[in-house]
Amino acid sequence: MYGVGATYNWDAWTVGLGWTRGDYEKAVGENGVGPFNAVHDDIALTAAYALAPGITVDGLLEYSRYRSNDAAGPDSSGLGVGLGTAITFDPPTSLLAAPAERHSAKRLWRALMKPPPPRHTACPQCTQVRKTVQE
Repeated sequence: MYGVGATYNWDAWTVGLGWTRGDYEKAVGENGVGPFNAVHDDIALTAAYALAPGITVDGLLEYSRYRSNDAAGPDSSGLGVGLGTAITFDPPTSLLAAPAERHSAKRLWRALMKPPPPRHTACPQCTQVRKTVQE
């Protein structure tokens, strides 16, 4: 099996054209006929449009042709159409940061997760609790 293809990208669009060929020796068809040699060609036209960062809509138009080199062997051809989406997510930058930066991110997380000090200072017990939490 071998093939060739190319894509071209501009702005939010990407288009491509590809061809593959499979040369099969001693193939046996679904009807039990064979063995024979066969050739399978696929030609595909693809397009993709980036709707937003990480969200792409894709389309495909494909022609497939299978030819046996035997008069009794199966021959077929067909047209395929496809439509799909791709959604990807980038990992948080804190996971990609250097170890020292990750450490500071942990400290920031801990600081954010500390319980807040009491909101009033009317009684001496609340004042003492707030002093202890701030230290």
